[in-house]
Amino acid sequence: MAVTSVGAIYATQSKLLQRIYVPHASDAEIDQQYVGPGESMVYVPANLYLQGGQDAVQTFVGAPTFSGRCAVVDKSTNVVIDHIIADPAIYTHPNGHRVIPHDRTVTGDTWNGNNFIRKFAEISLLTNQYTNISMQNIDTAAPSTKGNILLSNPPNNAVIGLTSILSAAKVNAISSAISLSIT
Repeated sequence: MAVTSVGAIYATQSKLLQRIYVPHASDAEIDQQYVGPGESMVYVPANLYLQGGQDAVQTFVGAPTFSGRCAVVDKSTNVVIDHIIADPAIYTHPNGHRVIPHDRTVTGDTWNGNNFIRKFAEISLLTNQYTNISMQNIDTAAPSTKGNILLSNPPNNAVIGLTSILSAAKVNAISSAISLSIT
């Protein structure tokens, strides 16, 4: 028997592609693959896979409802410790950490039960000093005030009035880039 298809195993609800099985000898091997709870499998023409790879298979399955990028949130501290591609509806972290879908988190962000929070500091472009330090929702962080830049995740020793870690040359470069993008 010839190989004419590959098996696409995807998360049933999100349509996020989980894996592609390429048979060795015949299409009959596809039916022997494990399909877990919350997963579905579909046969995809082998030539489609060979021509377009994973992207073509995902298109065949359908557009996923989200990117698959998830923050791994420490179960004790609620701090983002890692990022993975997964569907939390069918994936449980082996160490019991939370897996929360989000495209903009970075390691060190904090989960408050509803939103991800990040430390931000405003730095004056004139004095190169911290003018404000706050914890803000990363999806709705307030923009910096005129004449300042907003720095994400400043160092732990950052305090208002202290000269920032940014060198004067970096502050000037940032200032110039901001000016160029405005004009």
